[in-house]
Amino acid sequence: MLANMREGIKKLYNTGNKYDKHITFFSLLGILSIAGAYFNLGKLDIIAANNKSYIWIIMAEILWTAYFTGYEMKFINNTLNERTDIFPEFDIKPFKAVKYLFPISVILINIFFIILSVFYENLTYLITVVVYMFITILQAGYCRNYRNNEIFEPFHYFKMTDYITLLLKRFFVIIIAFLMSYGAVFAIILIAGIVILVSGFYKTHSFTEIIFTAQSLQLALTKLSIYATTILFNYFTTIGLLGWDYDLAKTYIYRQNQQNYNTESEV
Repeated sequence: MLANMREGIKKLYNTGNKYDKHITFFSLLGILSIAGAYFNLGKLDIIAANNKSYIWIIMAEILWTAYFTGYEMKFINNTLNERTDIFPEFDIKPFKAVKYLFPISVILINIFFIILSVFYENLTYLITVVVYMFITILQAGYCRNYRNNEIFEPFHYFKMTDYITLLLKRFFVIIIAFLMSYGAVFAIILIAGIVILVSGFYKTHSFTEIIFTAQSLQLALTKLSIYATTILFNYFTTIGLLGWDYDLAKTYIYRQNQQNYNTESEV
């Protein structure tokens, strides 16, 4: 069930210039994630953030959305055309997709959900999981030859079981990314706590000093944990969803070949 996703993710880590690509990828997501974490810290009143900061963060998310829309389409195109290196280079080319009608429509839908998430974050996230599945299916139709008249092609081949399976896999990616990111941060904090205990810090300081130190570190640890989990969650989620895109593209190819074979057999 997850074979295609595993294969897609494996190809992301066995690609040409893999270190440069992943460092660039992680850095771009890291910058965006820090901005997103700053936004969340402001909403929780942990830091004092002004409206101008929120506007800049939303603009950065819109810019990334425009870039990643073109990038994802290039990735799907590489998969559908079965190229050896499916992981595109990080250059200016994804922005060129913005000048075409269908990618612009996708970007505008993404912008709508970005703005909506400011007011209804959790609800919007759940809705986008479903909506983006169908948007990506449309992208698969468009991306093979970059033709607007082919965007509905996958719906001619997919079965109901394909939609259900793809949706479940999309939720699976998000759940695993959540567990991995929060699990990694929890493990780091746990290891740090063990190191402090082993070092004998509690023996050389009074109980009052330990409590005061813990209180002074609490806010800093809260901020760092939110930044770290946001960065890791966005990275794991994006990598997982690219693997999901690969699975979607392979399902499209399989169903198309299957129908063509059945048609030829009938003739």
